Amino acid sequence: ARASAASPDAHAALDAAARAAEARGARIFDLELPEALEAADAIHGTVQDFEAALSLGDELDYDGDRLSPLLRGHLEAARAIPPDLYDGARRTAKRARHALGDVFAEVDAILTFSAPGPAPEGFATTGSAIFNRLWTLMGCPAINVAGLSAANGMPVGVQVVGRFGRDRQALAVASLVEAAITA
Repeated sequence: ARASAASPDAHAALDAAARAAEARGARIFDLELPEALEAADAIHGTVQDFEAALSLGDELDYDGDRLSPLLRGHLEAARAIPPDLYDGARRTAKRARHALGDVFAEVDAILTFSAPGPAPEGFATTGSAIFNRLWTLMGCPAINVAGLSAANGMPVGVQVVGRFGRDRQALAVASLVEAAITA
């Protein structure tokens, strides 16, 4: 997802976390992600919705009246996704996974935004997943690191993303970032 979707508070938190980790010996640099990852981010919804309709098909068919109107409508719309569109989206995701493998050949982890801004107040929403969905599609470990606050006092996290299958390494980097920002 593009950095332009992040608020000034999110940018400040990411910069603070990067500087703190750098002070602890981490080598931090800007990284241009391959275009294949932007393409994968764009098709995330197709994959998620098609698979949700498959996964929750029985619930929709046999207990649809017990689902919330929002979920029921979403699943019914998702059933209209043509299989060939889903297959194309899966191919796009596969190309992105290969490109991401090349990125992780050069870095231990990616430090990025967790969310577009600070946590929302109240319990009406958990906020936007714009900065998480790509990593879920890629199957990467993604760890939110808390400890920073926005100007309004609400928490604003940063995210450490690791290579697929390298959860332990991602957790080690997240631990370094956490120790650095809470020092």
